[in-house]
Amino acid sequence: MNHCYKNNFFKYDWLIFYDMDEYIYLKNVFNIKKFLNKPIFNKCIFIRLNNIYHSDNNNLHYINKSLSERFPEIIHNMKKYPIKTILKGNITGIKITNVHFLSQNKKIKACNGFGNVVKKINLYADKVDQKNYYINHYCFKSTEEFISKLIRGSAVYGLKIRMLIKIRFYFAYNKITLNKINYIEKSTGIKLNIFKSNLKEKKYFYKVK
Repeated sequence: MNHCYKNNFFKYDWLIFYDMDEYIYLKNVFNIKKFLNKPIFNKCIFIRLNNIYHSDNNNLHYINKSLSERFPEIIHNMKKYPIKTILKGNITGIKITNVHFLSQNKKIKACNGFGNVVKKINLYADKVDQKNYYINHYCFKSTEEFISKLIRGSAVYGLKIRMLIKIRFYFAYNKITLNKINYIEKSTGIKLNIFKSNLKEKKYFYKVK
């Protein structure tokens, strides 16, 4: 990211560091250039938008349809909502330290999607916007796609992240079903007896709208 910024900050008005499963939602704005050209952002170096996570919509396998059609459910029991940041170009002296907050330099003016100053520059949103300006994050997709990504490994950590931790995260925000458990066990070789027990006891964390 620092290499990208160093070689491009003078070419562009804004740089956006997002993942391929993240999609910016702008209410009543159909062109991101119009959004970024709003006078409310004239003095903003960072524009911070919170992530809205989508569930697997109880899809076990990939279906050849758009993400919005396949996964309309939004997860509402997230404990914290991570941030992704849009960085203004033509600004010198920026050193990116993290994909979420980019820099914790308190002198840099950060704003939310309304142009309001954000005092705390950290990983998570202080106030979560689920109506106007946010990022649709399809981090799970179907069970099949989630496990495929898990087996492939992390771009940052490789295969060092324990699969069971990621599977726990998956089931914390997606409905536990026997079909999903059997598919994951067959694909990874990991025994998921704890989730079978949760299924019998009807212990769910799943809440969507």
